[in-house]
Amino acid sequence: MEITSCNRRILTTEDAEDLRSCNCRKKEACPLDGQCLKANVVYMAEMITDKDQDQSKFYIGSAGNTFKERYNGHKSSLNHKTKRNSTELSKWYWDEKEKGHPPEIKWSILHQTRAGYNLKNGCTLCNLERLEIARANKEKLLNKRNELKRVCPHYKKKFF
Repeated sequence: MEITSCNRRILTTEDAEDLRSCNCRKKEACPLDGQCLKANVVYMAEMITDKDQDQSKFYIGSAGNTFKERYNGHKSSLNHKTKRNSTELSKWYWDEKEKGHPPEIKWSILHQTRAGYNLKNGCTLCNLERLEIARANKEKLLNKRNELKRVCPHYKKKFF
């Protein structure tokens, strides 16, 4: 009886921690509506300017850690002008902001996958990101085409 209750307690607390999907102080300010702690995701940031809804652009990226950690990196480059060249997203954001049209950014998750790199298929996360970039409308996409052939950062973590 004691072992069973001990096992149940351990399993229940681990499941409760895994179910935690947001740790934002203000839940209404969460960039993903309460899903910011999802890990291994391909995400999209859609930028909409006040001046013209048709001029909206989008950026596709991936986060091998939690989305929130990657989001904080983006937030830093959007808040500090010295980091404006960190990503294509921040370059476009700062260009629009200097024109007097700071865009509104809407975040969404396109895919969530398991972490891992296998020798047969490579990195699932990077492959999904490449697929979404290749499928995207080129006129509205901020990502550069050379991102399709970049080296997987998860490969380096696993083997080096």
